[in-house]
Amino acid sequence: MIRVFTFSSKNRLPWLAALLFPVYTRKIKKAGGVSKPIRLLIIQKEGFKEDILASLGQDKRFAVYEIYRKVMKALAAGLLDPTIDDNNYLSKEVDAEASKKAYGSFMKELWQRLQVLYGFDAVLSGNFAYFADREFAAALESLGFPFIVLQKENLKTPGRVSFFSYLYRERRGPFLGREIMVYNDIERRLEIDSGIVSAKRVSIVGMPRLDRMHRLRENGLQRKTQRPAVLFFSFGPKTGLPRLLRKAGSGIPGRKEVLSDDIERLNWQRLCRECHRAVIRLARENPGIDVVIKSKTQVRERSAMYEMLGDSGGLPSNLKIVVGGDPMRLIEASRVVCGFNTTALFEALAAGRPVVMPSFEEALDRTMTPFMLDMGKAVDYARTPEELVEILVRHAGNQEAISNSLSDQKKDVLKKWVGNPDGRAGERLRQAIIRIVTQARFQQGMPVYGNRS
Repeated sequence: MIRVFTFSSKNRLPWLAALLFPVYTRKIKKAGGVSKPIRLLIIQKEGFKEDILASLGQDKRFAVYEIYRKVMKALAAGLLDPTIDDNNYLSKEVDAEASKKAYGSFMKELWQRLQVLYGFDAVLSGNFAYFADREFAAALESLGFPFIVLQKENLKTPGRVSFFSYLYRERRGPFLGREIMVYNDIERRLEIDSGIVSAKRVSIVGMPRLDRMHRLRENGLQRKTQRPAVLFFSFGPKTGLPRLLRKAGSGIPGRKEVLSDDIERLNWQRLCRECHRAVIRLARENPGIDVVIKSKTQVRERSAMYEMLGDSGGLPSNLKIVVGGDPMRLIEASRVVCGFNTTALFEALAAGRPVVMPSFEEALDRTMTPFMLDMGKAVDYARTPEELVEILVRHAGNQEAISNSLSDQKKDVLKKWVGNPDGRAGERLRQAIIRIVTQARFQQGMPVYGNRS
Protein backbone atom coordinates (compact mmCIF):
# COMPACT_ATOMS: atom_id res chain seq x y z
CA MET A 1 0.00 0.00 0.00
CA ILE A 2 2.96 2.31 0.55
CA ARG A 3 3.30 2.68 -3.23
CA VAL A 4 -0.04 4.47 -3.29
CA PHE A 5 1.72 7.48 -1.75
CA THR A 6 4.07 7.56 -4.73
CA PHE A 7 1.09 7.23 -7.06
CA SER A 8 -0.69 10.08 -5.27
CA SER A 9 2.22 12.53 -5.56
CA LYS A 10 3.11 11.53 -9.12
CA ASN A 11 -0.47 12.15 -10.22
CA ARG A 12 -1.01 15.25 -8.04
CA LEU A 13 -3.65 13.66 -5.82
CA PRO A 14 -3.06 15.12 -2.34
CA TRP A 15 -6.51 14.03 -1.20
CA LEU A 16 -5.51 10.39 -1.73
CA ALA A 17 -2.34 10.76 0.33
CA ALA A 18 -4.34 12.50 3.08
CA LEU A 19 -6.84 9.65 3.03
CA LEU A 20 -4.09 7.08 3.59
CA PHE A 21 -2.11 9.17 6.06
CA PRO A 22 -3.88 7.87 9.21
CA VAL A 23 -2.99 4.28 8.28
CA TYR A 24 0.72 5.07 8.66
CA THR A 25 0.40 7.54 11.53
CA ARG A 26 0.09 6.70 15.20
CA LYS A 27 -0.27 8.72 18.36
CA ILE A 28 2.74 8.01 20.58
CA LYS A 29 1.98 10.59 23.26
CA LYS A 30 -1.40 11.82 24.56
CA ALA A 31 -2.10 15.27 25.94
CA GLY A 32 -4.25 15.92 28.98
CA GLY A 33 -5.40 18.62 31.35
CA VAL A 34 -4.84 21.58 29.01
CA SER A 35 -7.29 23.63 26.97
CA LYS A 36 -5.16 23.91 23.82
CA PRO A 37 -2.45 21.23 23.68
CA ILE A 38 0.51 21.47 21.34
CA ARG A 39 0.03 18.89 18.61
CA LEU A 40 3.24 17.73 16.98
CA LEU A 41 4.00 15.44 14.07
CA ILE A 42 7.40 13.75 14.16
CA ILE A 43 8.96 11.94 11.23
CA GLN A 44 10.18 8.57 12.45
CA LYS A 45 13.89 7.84 12.92
CA GLU A 46 15.71 5.60 15.38
CA GLY A 47 17.19 7.63 18.24
CA PHE A 48 15.26 10.76 17.28
CA LYS A 49 11.98 9.35 18.60
CA GLU A 50 13.67 8.48 21.90
CA ASP A 51 14.94 12.06 22.16
CA ILE A 52 11.44 13.45 21.62
CA LEU A 53 9.78 11.17 24.15
CA ALA A 54 12.54 11.89 26.66
CA SER A 55 11.69 15.58 26.30
CA LEU A 56 7.90 15.52 26.05
CA GLY A 57 6.83 12.14 27.40
CA GLN A 58 5.71 13.35 30.81
CA ASP A 59 4.38 16.77 29.77
CA LYS A 60 0.60 16.79 29.39
CA ARG A 61 0.68 19.90 27.23
CA PHE A 62 1.87 17.87 24.23
CA ALA A 63 0.19 15.40 21.90
CA VAL A 64 2.69 13.67 19.62
CA TYR A 65 2.01 11.76 16.42
CA GLU A 66 4.53 9.77 14.40
CA ILE A 67 4.58 9.22 10.64
CA TYR A 68 6.75 6.47 9.18
CA ARG A 69 9.74 7.81 7.28
CA LYS A 70 9.03 5.41 4.43
CA VAL A 71 5.86 7.43 3.73
CA MET A 72 7.91 10.58 3.22
CA LYS A 73 10.30 8.74 0.90
CA ALA A 74 7.38 7.28 -1.04
CA LEU A 75 5.83 10.72 -1.51
CA ALA A 76 9.16 12.15 -2.66
CA ALA A 77 9.66 9.28 -5.12
CA GLY A 78 6.62 10.36 -7.11
CA LEU A 79 7.96 13.82 -7.96
CA LEU A 80 11.58 14.37 -7.00
CA ASP A 81 14.28 13.74 -9.59
CA PRO A 82 15.90 10.34 -8.80
CA THR A 83 19.36 11.92 -8.54
CA ILE A 84 18.27 13.95 -5.49
CA ASP A 85 19.10 12.48 -2.09
CA ASP A 86 20.52 13.49 1.30
CA ASN A 87 24.04 13.89 -0.05
CA ASN A 88 23.13 15.35 -3.43
CA TYR A 89 20.46 17.97 -2.89
CA LEU A 90 21.96 21.04 -4.47
CA SER A 91 21.62 20.91 -8.24
CA LYS A 92 22.06 23.11 -11.28
CA GLU A 93 19.93 20.82 -13.43
CA VAL A 94 16.71 22.46 -14.60
CA ASP A 95 14.69 19.26 -14.32
CA ALA A 96 15.90 18.57 -10.78
CA GLU A 97 15.01 22.06 -9.62
CA ALA A 98 11.61 21.84 -11.28
CA SER A 99 10.94 18.55 -9.49
CA LYS A 100 11.65 20.21 -6.13
CA LYS A 101 9.11 22.94 -6.85
CA ALA A 102 6.51 20.39 -7.90
CA TYR A 103 7.09 18.32 -4.77
CA GLY A 104 6.92 21.39 -2.55
CA SER A 105 3.64 22.46 -4.13
CA PHE A 106 2.17 18.99 -3.61
CA MET A 107 3.27 18.86 0.04
CA LYS A 108 1.69 22.25 0.63
CA GLU A 109 -1.66 20.97 -0.62
CA LEU A 110 -1.27 17.76 1.39
CA TRP A 111 -0.54 19.68 4.58
CA GLN A 112 -3.64 21.84 4.19
CA ARG A 113 -5.75 18.69 4.04
CA LEU A 114 -3.96 17.10 7.00
CA GLN A 115 -4.67 20.17 9.08
CA VAL A 116 -8.38 19.52 8.74
CA LEU A 117 -7.83 16.05 10.23
CA TYR A 118 -5.21 16.78 12.89
CA GLY A 119 -4.62 20.48 13.49
CA PHE A 120 -0.87 20.07 13.94
CA ASP A 121 1.19 22.94 15.34
CA ALA A 122 4.58 21.87 14.00
CA VAL A 123 6.60 19.07 12.42
CA LEU A 124 9.87 17.72 13.82
CA SER A 125 12.57 15.74 12.05
CA GLY A 126 15.94 14.27 13.02
CA ASN A 127 18.24 15.89 10.44
CA PHE A 128 18.01 19.00 8.29
CA ALA A 129 19.38 17.08 5.28
CA TYR A 130 16.79 14.29 4.81
CA PHE A 131 15.92 14.78 1.15
CA ALA A 132 12.26 13.84 1.46
CA ASP A 133 11.77 16.51 4.15
CA ARG A 134 13.47 19.49 2.53
CA GLU A 135 10.61 20.84 0.39
CA PHE A 136 8.11 19.78 3.04
CA ALA A 137 9.92 22.15 5.41
CA ALA A 138 9.75 24.95 2.86
CA ALA A 139 6.05 24.29 2.23
CA LEU A 140 5.24 24.46 5.94
CA GLU A 141 7.19 27.67 6.39
CA SER A 142 5.31 29.27 3.49
CA LEU A 143 2.09 28.50 5.35
CA GLY A 144 3.39 29.81 8.68
CA PHE A 145 3.88 26.42 10.36
CA PRO A 146 7.24 25.60 12.00
CA PHE A 147 9.41 22.78 10.72
CA ILE A 148 11.88 22.03 13.52
CA VAL A 149 14.95 19.82 13.43
CA LEU A 150 16.62 18.12 16.37
CA GLN A 151 19.88 17.20 14.65
CA LYS A 152 20.51 13.55 15.45
CA GLU A 153 24.00 13.17 13.93
CA ASN A 154 26.41 15.39 15.87
CA LEU A 155 29.62 13.43 16.42
CA LYS A 156 32.03 15.39 14.24
CA THR A 157 35.58 14.47 15.18
CA PRO A 158 38.33 16.83 13.92
CA GLY A 159 38.92 14.60 10.90
CA ARG A 160 35.25 14.80 9.90
CA VAL A 161 34.69 18.53 10.32
CA SER A 162 36.37 19.55 7.05
CA PHE A 163 34.57 16.76 5.18
CA PHE A 164 31.17 17.79 6.54
CA SER A 165 31.93 21.43 5.83
CA TYR A 166 32.28 20.48 2.16
CA LEU A 167 29.25 18.20 2.33
CA TYR A 168 27.02 20.83 3.94
CA ARG A 169 28.16 23.68 1.72
CA GLU A 170 28.43 21.95 -1.66
CA ARG A 171 26.02 19.00 -1.52
CA ARG A 172 23.28 19.61 1.04
CA GLY A 173 22.66 23.33 1.10
CA PRO A 174 20.67 25.66 3.40
CA PHE A 175 18.04 24.53 5.87
CA LEU A 176 14.56 25.47 4.67
CA GLY A 177 12.68 25.17 7.96
CA ARG A 178 12.31 27.24 11.13
CA GLU A 179 15.02 26.24 13.62
CA ILE A 180 17.63 23.56 14.27
CA MET A 181 18.47 22.22 17.74
CA VAL A 182 21.83 20.49 18.09
CA TYR A 183 23.65 18.49 20.75
CA ASN A 184 26.94 20.38 20.85
CA ASP A 185 28.83 23.51 19.83
CA ILE A 186 30.91 21.61 17.27
CA GLU A 187 27.80 20.91 15.19
CA ARG A 188 26.42 24.40 15.74
CA ARG A 189 29.59 26.11 14.51
CA LEU A 190 29.83 23.73 11.56
CA GLU A 191 26.30 24.52 10.39
CA ILE A 192 26.76 28.27 10.78
CA ASP A 193 30.18 28.36 9.11
CA SER A 194 28.93 26.18 6.23
CA GLY A 195 26.02 28.52 5.52
CA ILE A 196 23.35 25.98 6.46
CA VAL A 197 21.60 28.20 8.96
CA SER A 198 22.06 31.61 10.58
CA ALA A 199 23.32 31.82 14.16
CA LYS A 200 19.94 32.94 15.51
CA ARG A 201 18.21 29.88 14.07
CA VAL A 202 20.39 27.16 15.60
CA SER A 203 20.85 26.48 19.32
CA ILE A 204 22.39 23.88 21.61
CA VAL A 205 20.02 21.80 23.74
CA GLY A 206 22.07 18.63 24.22
CA MET A 207 21.02 15.00 23.76
CA PRO A 208 17.61 14.63 25.46
CA ARG A 209 17.60 10.83 25.71
CA LEU A 210 20.67 11.12 27.93
CA ASP A 211 18.43 12.62 30.67
CA ARG A 212 17.05 9.20 31.61
CA MET A 213 20.60 7.86 32.01
CA HIS A 214 21.40 10.66 34.43
CA ARG A 215 18.25 9.77 36.40
CA LEU A 216 19.20 6.09 36.37
CA ARG A 217 22.56 6.95 37.88
CA GLU A 218 21.26 9.51 40.36
CA ASN A 219 18.47 7.26 41.62
CA GLY A 220 20.90 4.44 42.31
CA LEU A 221 18.93 1.94 40.23
CA GLN A 222 22.02 -0.12 39.58
CA ARG A 223 20.88 -3.74 39.97
CA LYS A 224 23.80 -4.62 42.24
CA THR A 225 22.75 -8.28 42.47
CA GLN A 226 22.78 -8.91 38.71
CA ARG A 227 25.12 -11.40 37.06
CA PRO A 228 28.33 -9.84 35.77
CA ALA A 229 27.60 -8.44 32.30
CA VAL A 230 29.60 -6.77 29.52
CA LEU A 231 27.97 -4.75 26.74
CA PHE A 232 29.91 -4.29 23.51
CA PHE A 233 28.65 -1.93 20.80
CA SER A 234 29.69 -3.43 17.49
CA PHE A 235 31.33 -1.19 14.90
CA GLY A 236 32.50 -1.62 11.33
CA PRO A 237 35.69 -0.86 9.38
CA LYS A 238 34.27 2.48 8.24
CA THR A 239 32.60 3.63 11.47
CA GLY A 240 33.09 7.36 11.98
CA LEU A 241 34.98 7.82 8.69
CA PRO A 242 33.93 10.05 5.77
CA ARG A 243 31.65 8.40 3.23
CA LEU A 244 29.04 9.50 0.72
CA LEU A 245 26.11 7.13 0.61
CA ARG A 246 23.47 7.60 -2.08
CA LYS A 247 19.91 6.35 -2.30
CA ALA A 248 18.80 3.41 -4.37
CA GLY A 249 18.00 4.51 -7.92
CA SER A 250 20.53 7.33 -7.89
CA GLY A 251 22.60 5.61 -10.55
CA ILE A 252 25.64 5.24 -8.25
CA PRO A 253 26.99 1.64 -8.24
CA GLY A 254 26.62 0.13 -4.80
CA ARG A 255 25.05 3.41 -3.58
CA LYS A 256 28.52 4.56 -2.48
CA GLU A 257 30.11 7.53 -4.17
CA VAL A 258 33.86 7.18 -4.49
CA LEU A 259 35.89 9.83 -2.66
CA SER A 260 39.59 10.67 -2.90
CA ASP A 261 42.12 7.85 -2.67
CA ASP A 262 43.35 9.16 0.70
CA ILE A 263 39.86 8.95 2.18
CA GLU A 264 39.01 5.63 0.58
CA ARG A 265 42.08 4.04 2.14
CA LEU A 266 40.98 4.94 5.67
CA ASN A 267 39.56 2.02 7.66
CA TRP A 268 39.48 0.30 11.06
CA GLN A 269 39.66 -3.20 9.59
CA ARG A 270 42.24 -4.69 11.99
CA LEU A 271 40.90 -2.84 15.02
CA CYS A 272 37.37 -3.98 14.25
CA ARG A 273 38.37 -7.61 13.73
CA GLU A 274 40.55 -7.78 16.86
CA CYS A 275 37.88 -6.17 19.06
CA HIS A 276 35.20 -8.64 18.00
CA ARG A 277 37.58 -11.55 18.49
CA ALA A 278 38.54 -10.25 21.92
CA VAL A 279 34.90 -10.02 23.00
CA ILE A 280 34.22 -13.57 21.85
CA ARG A 281 37.32 -14.77 23.66
CA LEU A 282 36.16 -12.95 26.79
CA ALA A 283 32.82 -14.79 26.71
CA ARG A 284 34.41 -18.16 25.95
CA GLU A 285 36.98 -17.90 28.75
CA ASN A 286 34.55 -16.45 31.31
CA PRO A 287 31.29 -18.47 31.29
CA GLY A 288 30.15 -16.67 34.45
CA ILE A 289 29.97 -13.35 32.59
CA ASP A 290 27.08 -12.47 30.29
CA VAL A 291 28.27 -10.75 27.10
CA VAL A 292 25.99 -8.78 24.77
CA ILE A 293 27.04 -7.54 21.33
CA LYS A 294 24.76 -4.74 20.14
CA SER A 295 24.53 -3.75 16.45
CA LYS A 296 22.58 -1.04 14.67
CA THR A 297 19.80 -2.06 12.30
CA GLN A 298 21.38 -0.73 9.10
CA VAL A 299 22.40 -3.50 6.70
CA ARG A 300 25.99 -2.24 6.48
CA GLU A 301 26.33 -2.31 10.28
CA ARG A 302 24.84 -5.77 10.67
CA SER A 303 26.87 -7.12 7.75
CA ALA A 304 30.10 -5.78 9.24
CA MET A 305 29.31 -7.40 12.59
CA TYR A 306 28.50 -10.82 11.16
CA GLU A 307 31.55 -10.67 8.92
CA MET A 308 33.73 -10.13 11.99
CA LEU A 309 32.01 -12.93 13.91
CA GLY A 310 31.79 -15.35 11.02
CA ASP A 311 35.12 -17.18 11.42
CA SER A 312 35.00 -17.47 15.20
CA GLY A 313 34.11 -21.18 15.31
CA GLY A 314 30.67 -20.83 16.89
CA LEU A 315 29.56 -18.44 19.61
CA PRO A 316 29.56 -19.36 23.32
CA SER A 317 26.21 -19.76 25.07
CA ASN A 318 26.79 -16.76 27.34
CA LEU A 319 27.12 -14.41 24.36
CA LYS A 320 24.02 -12.77 22.91
CA ILE A 321 23.63 -10.64 19.78
CA VAL A 322 21.07 -7.81 19.77
CA VAL A 323 20.23 -5.88 16.59
CA GLY A 324 18.58 -2.46 16.76
CA GLY A 325 16.33 -1.09 19.44
CA ASP A 326 16.80 1.19 22.42
CA PRO A 327 20.07 0.43 24.26
CA MET A 328 18.91 1.78 27.64
CA ARG A 329 17.94 -1.56 29.17
CA LEU A 330 21.11 -3.18 27.86
CA ILE A 331 23.23 -0.46 29.49
CA GLU A 332 21.22 -0.74 32.70
CA ALA A 333 21.85 -4.49 32.84
CA SER A 334 25.62 -4.16 32.30
CA ARG A 335 28.49 -3.43 34.62
CA VAL A 336 30.82 -2.17 31.90
CA VAL A 337 30.37 -0.89 28.34
CA CYS A 338 32.78 -1.03 25.41
CA GLY A 339 32.53 0.61 21.99
CA PHE A 340 34.10 2.91 19.45
CA ASN A 341 32.91 6.20 17.91
CA THR A 342 29.31 5.90 19.11
CA THR A 343 26.96 8.09 21.16
CA ALA A 344 26.10 4.97 23.20
CA LEU A 345 29.36 5.49 25.10
CA PHE A 346 28.05 8.80 26.41
CA GLU A 347 24.81 7.16 27.45
CA ALA A 348 26.86 4.63 29.41
CA LEU A 349 28.93 7.40 31.04
CA ALA A 350 25.79 9.26 32.11
CA ALA A 351 24.44 6.01 33.58
CA GLY A 352 27.54 5.68 35.75
CA ARG A 353 28.97 2.70 33.90
CA PRO A 354 32.71 2.30 33.32
CA VAL A 355 33.47 2.77 29.62
CA VAL A 356 36.34 1.08 27.80
CA MET A 357 37.65 2.11 24.37
CA PRO A 358 40.13 0.16 22.23
CA SER A 359 43.34 1.98 21.34
CA PHE A 360 45.42 -0.38 19.24
CA GLU A 361 45.97 -1.36 15.59
CA GLU A 362 44.77 1.53 13.33
CA ALA A 363 43.86 3.61 16.39
CA LEU A 364 47.61 4.19 16.90
CA ASP A 365 48.09 5.50 13.35
CA ARG A 366 48.46 9.31 13.34
CA THR A 367 46.46 9.54 10.12
CA MET A 368 43.53 7.85 11.86
CA THR A 369 43.49 9.52 15.28
CA PRO A 370 41.70 12.68 13.99
CA PHE A 371 38.69 10.42 13.31
CA MET A 372 38.51 9.06 16.87
CA LEU A 373 36.38 10.42 19.68
CA ASP A 374 38.63 11.96 22.30
CA MET A 375 37.11 11.04 25.66
CA GLY A 376 40.22 11.76 27.68
CA LYS A 377 40.34 10.54 31.27
CA ALA A 378 36.61 9.83 31.32
CA VAL A 379 37.20 6.30 29.96
CA ASP A 380 39.70 3.45 30.17
CA TYR A 381 41.81 2.84 27.05
CA ALA A 382 42.93 -0.68 26.18
CA ARG A 383 46.29 -0.72 24.39
CA THR A 384 46.07 -4.35 23.20
CA PRO A 385 43.29 -6.91 22.62
CA GLU A 386 44.54 -8.80 25.67
CA GLU A 387 44.29 -5.67 27.79
CA LEU A 388 40.79 -5.06 26.46
CA VAL A 389 39.69 -8.45 27.79
CA GLU A 390 41.49 -7.90 31.07
CA ILE A 391 39.89 -4.50 31.75
CA LEU A 392 36.39 -5.68 30.80
CA VAL A 393 36.66 -8.75 33.04
CA ARG A 394 37.92 -6.64 35.93
CA HIS A 395 35.04 -4.17 35.71
CA ALA A 396 32.46 -6.92 35.17
CA GLY A 397 33.58 -8.61 38.35
CA ASN A 398 33.34 -5.46 40.45
CA GLN A 399 29.85 -4.65 41.72
CA GLU A 400 31.13 -1.30 42.92
CA ALA A 401 32.35 -0.25 39.44
CA ILE A 402 29.01 1.45 38.79
CA SER A 403 28.98 5.00 40.17
CA ASN A 404 26.18 7.28 41.34
CA SER A 405 28.23 10.41 40.62
CA LEU A 406 30.16 11.93 37.72
CA SER A 407 33.73 13.13 37.83
CA ASP A 408 34.62 16.53 36.41
CA GLN A 409 36.33 14.77 33.49
CA LYS A 410 33.14 12.89 32.63
CA LYS A 411 31.03 16.04 32.89
CA ASP A 412 33.42 17.87 30.55
CA VAL A 413 33.25 15.04 28.00
CA LEU A 414 29.44 14.93 28.15
CA LYS A 415 29.26 18.69 27.66
CA LYS A 416 31.67 18.69 24.71
CA TRP A 417 30.16 15.86 22.70
CA VAL A 418 26.48 15.61 23.69
CA GLY A 419 25.80 18.89 25.48
CA ASN A 420 24.21 17.19 28.46
CA PRO A 421 26.28 17.01 31.65
CA ASP A 422 23.27 17.97 33.79
CA GLY A 423 20.34 15.79 32.69
CA ARG A 424 18.29 18.78 31.54
CA ALA A 425 18.50 18.60 27.74
CA GLY A 426 14.87 17.52 27.49
CA GLU A 427 13.80 20.61 29.40
CA ARG A 428 15.79 22.83 27.04
CA LEU A 429 14.24 21.21 23.96
CA ARG A 430 10.76 21.39 25.47
CA GLN A 431 11.08 25.09 26.19
CA ALA A 432 12.41 25.73 22.69
CA ILE A 433 9.42 23.96 21.11
CA ILE A 434 6.98 25.90 23.31
CA ARG A 435 8.65 29.17 22.33
CA ILE A 436 8.54 28.40 18.60
CA VAL A 437 4.93 27.17 18.62
CA THR A 438 3.78 30.10 20.78
CA GLN A 439 5.32 32.57 18.34
CA ALA A 440 3.75 30.77 15.37
CA ARG A 441 0.32 30.72 16.98
CA PHE A 442 0.58 34.40 17.84
CA GLN A 443 1.51 35.26 14.25
CA GLN A 444 -1.48 33.25 13.01
CA GLY A 445 -3.84 34.87 15.50
CA MET A 446 -4.38 31.59 17.35
CA PRO A 447 -4.47 30.92 21.13
CA VAL A 448 -1.03 30.28 22.65
CA TYR A 449 -0.17 26.88 24.08
CA GLY A 450 -2.63 25.43 26.54
CA ASN A 451 -3.23 26.67 30.04
CA ARG A 452 -4.15 23.92 32.47
CA SER A 453 -7.90 23.39 32.53
